[in-house]
Amino acid sequence: MTRGYSTEIVLQDNTLKYFKNTKENRSLTLTEEVKDSLNTLVKKINLNTINQLKAPSNEYQFDGAMYATVAVILNGKTYTSAGFDDDNPPKELIPLVNYLLTLIK
Repeated sequence: MTRGYSTEIVLQDNTLKYFKNTKENRSLTLTEEVKDSLNTLVKKINLNTINQLKAPSNEYQFDGAMYATVAVILNGKTYTSAGFDDDNPPKELIPLVNYLLTLIK
């Protein structure tokens, strides 16, 4: 998100929903293959330290990039990353973020 613009990708059960400026832009039913890929990518992330990952840049602080976070809800607990530039996530999140972006194109 940034001033006047936001995007959001929500994965829940078998559905991916993509929102632009809070309006649903696309909804997809996820295949087992896609869900397996997502689960594999999430398992590679230490969720207990996701909020401590360092962003390689901070252009979002002066509207030079959109502010982004990744949140994972697992067994009723929410794990949220520290904020980062939408086009420059921490290296630990790059595979997941890139995969999610391919799903909405």
